[in-house]
Amino acid sequence: HHSNIKYSLFLRKLKFSVYTPIAQLNAFVHKSAEPIPFAEMKDEHFSSIKIGDNWGGFFDCAWFKFTADIDNMQENLVTVIDVGGEGCIYNKDGSAIQGITNVLGMVDNFQTVKGKAVIPLERIYNFKDGKILFYADCGNNGRGGKSSGQARFKRADICAFRQDILDLYYDVLACYQLLSAVNDNAQKREIKAHINKAISLAHNTDLESILKARNALSKMFDGKYKQDLTVYAVGHGHLDLAWLWPVRETKRKAIRTFSNAIYESEQCPSYVFNGSQPQQYEFIKQKSPKLFGKIKQAVENGNIEPQGGMWVEPDTNLPCGESLIRQCFYGKTYFRKEFQKDVKTLWLPDVFGYTAALPQIIKKCGMDTFMTIKLSWNNINDFPHHTFIWNGLDDSKVLVHMPPEGDYNSNATPYAFEKIYRQYKEKQVSDVALMPFGIGDGGGGPGEYHINMAKRCESLRYIPNVKMSSSEKFFDELKKDVSNYPKYKGELYLEKHQGTYTTQGKVKKNNRQCEVLLHFAEWICTMAYMQGKAYPHKELEEIWKEVLLYQFH
Repeated sequence: HHSNIKYSLFLRKLKFSVYTPIAQLNAFVHKSAEPIPFAEMKDEHFSSIKIGDNWGGFFDCAWFKFTADIDNMQENLVTVIDVGGEGCIYNKDGSAIQGITNVLGMVDNFQTVKGKAVIPLERIYNFKDGKILFYADCGNNGRGGKSSGQARFKRADICAFRQDILDLYYDVLACYQLLSAVNDNAQKREIKAHINKAISLAHNTDLESILKARNALSKMFDGKYKQDLTVYAVGHGHLDLAWLWPVRETKRKAIRTFSNAIYESEQCPSYVFNGSQPQQYEFIKQKSPKLFGKIKQAVENGNIEPQGGMWVEPDTNLPCGESLIRQCFYGKTYFRKEFQKDVKTLWLPDVFGYTAALPQIIKKCGMDTFMTIKLSWNNINDFPHHTFIWNGLDDSKVLVHMPPEGDYNSNATPYAFEKIYRQYKEKQVSDVALMPFGIGDGGGGPGEYHINMAKRCESLRYIPNVKMSSSEKFFDELKKDVSNYPKYKGELYLEKHQGTYTTQGKVKKNNRQCEVLLHFAEWICTMAYMQGKAYPHKELEEIWKEVLLYQFH
């Protein structure tokens, strides 16, 4: 206990040395009930806003404008911004730079700054003259679907940034968190000895002391004594397209999340962000074509992985078979057209149970693997497998993997990797498992903590081998031992969400009516086509895609 307090205090000391405020930004705000596009925002009237001021109630929007004159421009300046809501930083030319958010996960408490708040100034643009101007498109989305009152503007500083202290901070934190992942007392003593040595060397925060302290810990990161399992760690920002906010807010959440993915991959070239759901990409393409261009580039570089074979992640029990096939058809076609990528995995991490008809649909739509974590939510019966062959009603065979941690928002802590080793039910027949990590639903995906920790866990002792990777590479590995995996037939029933199929009758009735009407419309248009009339492909596709969006789980 004594050493825990000592380590916490040391980490706290480092945390407060990473960023040194040197100036405050001038802040101006324009409030609105609905979002305003960048181009129109520039003509609006802005009024001054001070730290502590409120700017909007539940689901209100605001554009912030930030300015400053900096005399001593340095290389390593960052801005730290907390508007008390979600937002996206835009440069003066209207490019989305980075998401900022107050949708927090547990690990936000460990970061050097809480949440996603740090933006390196050179990312915003290259200003030699010290004249700073940029914007933030913000929303007050409350917490967990409830209003948390007025959004309050909390912080807007320019700070000098010390990368070396941040690096030492995460080295120490990784070793400290490793203590909770190992049970062996000799290992615990060794880890503590290394942390204590680093602390004694870093009583000053000058460059040399910090470097010596990092070197003292380097032995813990020599990649030895790993557990015999490889965990493929892929960044993910699970986004419910329709849940506790209006769909217009989903579009902005997507922009925040994907601009962060691009930022993180610039920071860490080995990082892969798995972005699922073609509908998200389409929203971004419509709202921010510049960002969509950057996404295309990141896909080519292998830093963003378009994943998932359906248009959205739909419920699979209420839509009819035709709808589920259309989900696959439009989803796969979109990724092929936009990114030349033929997706082989149906990615439905969060859906409330899976119809026994799915394996046949998956196979015949040109996919062969399936990923979910949701059955780990079962109330009563523990589902017996993590990796298995799912046999359909027609005996179609699909390879399924359910990440053993039972989470699609993993924290990527040493403990989480060790937990996968401990819990993986197919450890005897498979030496690979998957970990999707990050903060979803407007949390902006993985942040500073996740990337720094996953990077360190690749070489950290006493936990599984860790590889930052695409989920596609993982599935290629998983396929190698396919003859050894257990088999399962029938529906994958989720015991948790009772009542989801007996409420909201109106929505279900409307869905069924749309499905029936689309069938008739297509039948009539086909008859007309045979009489020489043009077939309305585009109009029907638009209607289908809207119906598919509303089938979101």
